[in-house]
Amino acid sequence: MKHPGFDDPHEPERWASKLHLDQEIFLTRTPEVAQLPAATRLANRLIAKSTYLSRRGTVVLRYRF
Repeated sequence: MKHPGFDDPHEPERWASKLHLDQEIFLTRTPEVAQLPAATRLANRLIAKSTYLSRRGTVVLRYRF
């Protein structure tokens, strides 16, 4: 793994004072989950109920200045 990322989505805000977290998009909560196989859909539905578990998967972070 080249870059493991970071656990706290607010960490980049400490790097630049004008940077602010605008949106956190969890893959487990996107509409595209409906197109996945049944077992994967079920797992995503269960994981999506927990923000902590959802952050362990793929997350898209949007920041603004």
